[in-house]
Amino acid sequence: MRLAGYLAILPFLFSSAVALAAKQHPSDAEHQSGRTIDVTSYITGSYNYLQRSKYFTSGIPDRVNDIAENGVRLQQLFLSVSSLPENGFGAYTEMAAGLDAYSIAPNGWNANMFNLQNIGFAVPDAYLYYGYRGYTLEVGLMEALAGFESFNYLDDTIFSRGLIYGYVAPGVHMSVRNTSQMNDAAKVIFGIVNGWATIRQPGNFNAAEMGVDYKFTEKLSAVIDAYLGRQYLSDNAFSGPAGRISLLDFYGTYQYTEALSFNWNLDYAIQSEAALPNNVTGRAAWSGVGGYVNYQLNDKWRSTVRGEIMNDSDGFRTGVRQNWKEVTLTFGYEPIRHLSVIAEARHDFSNVNAFVNKNGVNSNNNQQSYALEALYQFV
Repeated sequence: MRLAGYLAILPFLFSSAVALAAKQHPSDAEHQSGRTIDVTSYITGSYNYLQRSKYFTSGIPDRVNDIAENGVRLQQLFLSVSSLPENGFGAYTEMAAGLDAYSIAPNGWNANMFNLQNIGFAVPDAYLYYGYRGYTLEVGLMEALAGFESFNYLDDTIFSRGLIYGYVAPGVHMSVRNTSQMNDAAKVIFGIVNGWATIRQPGNFNAAEMGVDYKFTEKLSAVIDAYLGRQYLSDNAFSGPAGRISLLDFYGTYQYTEALSFNWNLDYAIQSEAALPNNVTGRAAWSGVGGYVNYQLNDKWRSTVRGEIMNDSDGFRTGVRQNWKEVTLTFGYEPIRHLSVIAEARHDFSNVNAFVNKNGVNSNNNQQSYALEALYQFV
């Protein structure tokens, strides 16, 4: 491991030690002020099998985190440390080491700082915080508002991340974000950001995101948000021609019974000038729709079915002009406290031969995968 790798992991180790110590031995000042330090940490690994290669014919990966064609991988060693008082200053940080770091890391972040092929390092959230009477201000590195799914495995019931998460919505960027708690049911969010899934030019706030989080009833809640700004011809570019980009995102939850719930996510995006296949520059539009059915069978077993459709007819997001669909079935099992296991089967299919076979020559219009994931939560 290079020196840069050692230096990069120091904050991760130091934060772990400090946070665990603070959690076990809160100071008198914390007791008096009511301030607490919250720590979450887990490790998760998987066995994953892909019927075909992990690439589209464009060379872009056709999966997000389940990209092992046949093998066992460390997906994430995760740590979050936060102090977010209702009133006053605080901070929040999340760090992830493992294979997932390559998909989590924004453009401009070197996830391969350890020079290890399957173990990267990323910081998806690291921001300062101030709260006062229902208003909060956050400044720093954070995930975009858009999208139902999260890179955090504790927030999802499915191992593989979906089409909207990986290819439709923006990821991590620099942001200044304000959240206003209007009443018990509604929150209004507004932020300025430095670009689409990037930490390049962190002080160049050329885009905005805004949203409303509304709880209609005890069973029904939804978020609608939008992203508006300027973007270079591709996600990893940071100079040259630029166009206007806009995204409308809508997701929510309906808890039908204690055991049965439904989730949805709909997105539509446009970029006026974009790098398209065959070295063409032009307008690009892409969209996605996803639905989830979750059922808690008993205290130990649960299941989720997910279905998604992504329209990338201009080929801007996947490098292939296609209509892409996927269906995923998972079963989750918790044999003991803090340990969970997921078994998953997923089928992807396209209206064109977009998936490269493992021989690297031929291609097909479908992809099949199977996976087993195990997660242990430390704190």
